[in-house]
Amino acid sequence: MNGSQILLFVIGIYLICAAIFNWEWFYGMRKARFIVSLFGRKGARLFYLILGLIGLIAPFFIN
Repeated sequence: MNGSQILLFVIGIYLICAAIFNWEWFYGMRKARFIVSLFGRKGARLFYLILGLIGLIAPFFIN
């Protein structure tokens, strides 16, 4: 894995942790608040969980 793949993997872990642990500080950030306003808190958690899973899987398909 190169540096960009590792970074994507780490970001995926970060997003999954934010979704699982429901970090208040994470969902209070400006960009996350926008997603919360679109989907609600549970929907935003699901959105970030899916985005995190993509971040975990994608590095294995990127050359």
